[in-house]
Amino acid sequence: MKRMVLLITLIVITSGTIYAQKCNLQGVVRYKYNEHLGYKIDVGAEVRIIEVHKAKVVIRTLWQRYDKLASNMMNYLSLKEKAGGLDDDAIRRLANFTKENEIELKELSSKCLKQYVDNESIAPYMSLIDSSGKYSIELPYGSYFVFVKSANRTRPSIAELAGRLILERVTIDKPTQVLSFDFDY
Repeated sequence: MKRMVLLITLIVITSGTIYAQKCNLQGVVRYKYNEHLGYKIDVGAEVRIIEVHKAKVVIRTLWQRYDKLASNMMNYLSLKEKAGGLDDDAIRRLANFTKENEIELKELSSKCLKQYVDNESIAPYMSLIDSSGKYSIELPYGSYFVFVKSANRTRPSIAELAGRLILERVTIDKPTQVLSFDFDY
């Protein structure tokens, strides 16, 4: 009886790994063109996916802090352009972007770029955004880091001179999942 239970357990475990469930991950990538036209398809943007356990060091909180500071920097630059002769310190206060934040942003930008480059070449799943703005990637169920690099939106930081970056951590656990991305200014 024990042998029969052991045999059945072994068959179930083996068959589960042989027939691993797959997901068709799909979505749309867009970028904000301007206030009048709104969002446009980000043709040529890249979606790269790597299993969490195979990725080199990725620190999501670092990316979140970087994105917040980079957004504040863009707000600061926009206000500075519009404000003309207003004092720089006043503009920085309005934009919530201090000189210390600027130094921190440069450091975070370098760290995020290194994390992206370290994982870009080993990411086993990759798709380019086509002329319809869509991508589709088939991958097994699991936890993944998704790196998206815009082809049409940049920011004046070391990490994003060649294209804005987004990092998401996702759990794939359905036959079809939709994961779309919008790049703002």
